[in-house]
Amino acid sequence: MTSCNRSLRSRLSNCREISGAGSEPRPKGAVQVKARYHAVRDLAIELMKKAVELDPNYALARAHLGYAYAVYSVFGKDDPAIIDLATKQLAEAETLDPRIAQIHVARSVILYSRHGNWNLREAIREARAAIRLDPNAGHHDLAYYYWHTGLEALAAKHDNAALHADPDNEYYKAGLVGNYYMSLLADEGAAAEQKLFHRSPSVRFYLIKGMVNEAAPLVEKENAANSGSSLSLMASLMPRVRRAQLYALQGKLAAAATEIAAVEIEAEKSHRPITFHHISYGIAQVRARMGDAARALHWLRITVDSGWPNYVMMARDRMLDPVRNDPAVATFLASLKKTWENNQREFGNEDLGL
Repeated sequence: MTSCNRSLRSRLSNCREISGAGSEPRPKGAVQVKARYHAVRDLAIELMKKAVELDPNYALARAHLGYAYAVYSVFGKDDPAIIDLATKQLAEAETLDPRIAQIHVARSVILYSRHGNWNLREAIREARAAIRLDPNAGHHDLAYYYWHTGLEALAAKHDNAALHADPDNEYYKAGLVGNYYMSLLADEGAAAEQKLFHRSPSVRFYLIKGMVNEAAPLVEKENAANSGSSLSLMASLMPRVRRAQLYALQGKLAAAATEIAAVEIEAEKSHRPITFHHISYGIAQVRARMGDAARALHWLRITVDSGWPNYVMMARDRMLDPVRNDPAVATFLASLKKTWENNQREFGNEDLGL
């Protein structure tokens, strides 16, 4: 980056990196995008664009700009045009220097999205290729893919590697807690929440545990705080899904049916960003708890088709028990188990040359 001025160099070096400090002299601002902190995201893209403008042959800046665009589209605007910008920058970076790990990390982000047809297996391969090039690159991203595949031990290993590299990273901390709860590992989530944030468990802990008295005020508080037309799909629908879950756990099946039916109408007509499978799985849980095997299976299939083929999570989920022995549901889960076993065979004995 010989053409870059001193001010730009300083701003690049002072930006913090959310995906972990690596051995590459990486321009750290770009990866802040993953936290969707808008000001940092915009600064990161501005810095990378400026670096490329000053030195078109600055391959590392192009790689991080490609990553920034990819994360902005997948986790933010969900715009294919921005994916095209990312792809172009990554191709340019690879032409200049194919040894840059962040190229593979960025491609993994695109692969595990609707723009890459939710290709978890290839996303994992790309993230692992990145770590082979740079042992400190892409741990948080790889953990994210492993959690969604149900390879939990590997996922926790890489989440902890990311935190080891950047122990004060609030996004990494929240990610580890959220991933435990997402996988219905309530005790592990609560322990991580206490260790990392020094606070009592969130509403997710109580719902997983079926502790309805403790969950009820938290569910209503969450719904009161997340009402409004300007909210994202996840922010607007997930609190309502949790309220339906609470009703179902309380045995208030008529109230659960009314709530979840209204959510289903909005979910069916919405686009499906990367967080959509959390909504679809929550709907499946409610339908299953109500004993509606057909509707539960409908939403379980949507969950898998939109990027969450996590068999081990479904196997431990008590909300699914009322429909687990339904022939169609049982067949679906058996097929999903085979997918998980294949992934375990391919990726379980991890050898990244570290």
